[in-house]
Amino acid sequence: MASSDILKDIAALRQRISSSPIPGSPSSPSSRARHHHHQQHASDPPVVLDIGAREIRAGIAGQPGPVCVVPVVDDVVRASMRQGGDGEVDVDVALWPLDVRCAGSEERTRDVLQVLLARVYYNHLLLDGRSRKVVVLERPRTPIWIKRAIAFVLFNYLQAVSVSFLLSPVCSVIAAGTHSALVVDIGWHETTVTPIYDYKPILIGIRSSTRSASHLHSLVSAALKEYTGTAPSFDEVEDFIVRAAYLPSDLSSSSSSSSSSSSAFAISIGTTPHYVPSIDTRCLPVQTCFLTPSSLDDIEHQPLPSLIASSLSKLPIDARASLQQRIIFVGGAAAIPGLKPAVLNHLRDHFPGAKGIKSLGAWAGASLYLACEREQQMLARGAAGAAGGRSIRIPGEIERDRFLLERGYAENIYDWSHPNS
Repeated sequence: MASSDILKDIAALRQRISSSPIPGSPSSPSSRARHHHHQQHASDPPVVLDIGAREIRAGIAGQPGPVCVVPVVDDVVRASMRQGGDGEVDVDVALWPLDVRCAGSEERTRDVLQVLLARVYYNHLLLDGRSRKVVVLERPRTPIWIKRAIAFVLFNYLQAVSVSFLLSPVCSVIAAGTHSALVVDIGWHETTVTPIYDYKPILIGIRSSTRSASHLHSLVSAALKEYTGTAPSFDEVEDFIVRAAYLPSDLSSSSSSSSSSSSAFAISIGTTPHYVPSIDTRCLPVQTCFLTPSSLDDIEHQPLPSLIASSLSKLPIDARASLQQRIIFVGGAAAIPGLKPAVLNHLRDHFPGAKGIKSLGAWAGASLYLACEREQQMLARGAAGAAGGRSIRIPGEIERDRFLLERGYAENIYDWSHPNS
């Protein structure tokens, strides 16, 4: 899709909303019509959105998996990026930047979300935005302005009935079939460790590090450039990580034999084929990114074993004993072969009882939780009454009218770590 077409989509969405009057009071005719419309769909299961920095997973609660996974890194994002003085696109390939102080970040995120969520609803889910409630999965320490931008787009442009935020690590724990675990989320901007005990986050144990997927991307890009003499594109680096990156079971023997190894991996950069050393390019960047200690004395740049150990050491003794036996790895980079066993092996130097468990992921956990919650509420109220249009209330639900009309309500409702604020 060309950049001009994407900008036209954004303009068309804005024009569509501007031509639809927002009611000034709940007693207006349009408000009453919408209330009747909402009642008609109140018993429908909600839409579940897992909005990450690099992709959006979407589907209907109660389903085993998302209907679609819409990547953020495509022409939509590239068209919305700032233009440099030489006409080149400033390559920032995520939905939001790591540095939240960047000028125009919230407006840019809103613009991209408008187009991406329109694709999700109209091309994949085949739903009108006003027909369902929405549940959004959020990461710990998500900046308030990101959550506000998500709610703004859902309420103003898709006219969602209501929006609820669920903590992503809690949903990952539910999808693992347990109630307590240590969730290690290897995201694009940062890796976050969140201890969950009895479905509640232990705030004192949350830790974050910049050892993330974006850091791995930069290391792989530098390694490929060193061995080929040509700077690879963003997509070429991502493709190489997906197809080739791994960690061997014995890092020491692999590293010592890497210089004498004759094995090579074939890649194409542009239209030119290259052969790069297998171990040096496939293993060492992953090891350097996630396992190798840094000379920098920076608590925000810890390798994964140190990050997990730091989190566990802050927990009460009873929670620590339980959580070190249940460590869950999620996030795109967690799928790199050999990464999870390597991290656990390093972690056992400090915690010999460290053990990993599998999870179906945050989206599946949220879908399961919402389906069970909805079923219990319908049983409590009576299936006949619920099917007749009685609203199914989702915990922490944010209502559209109140969000739009009460500024104080909209500004203060988002911080899950301070529920009474």
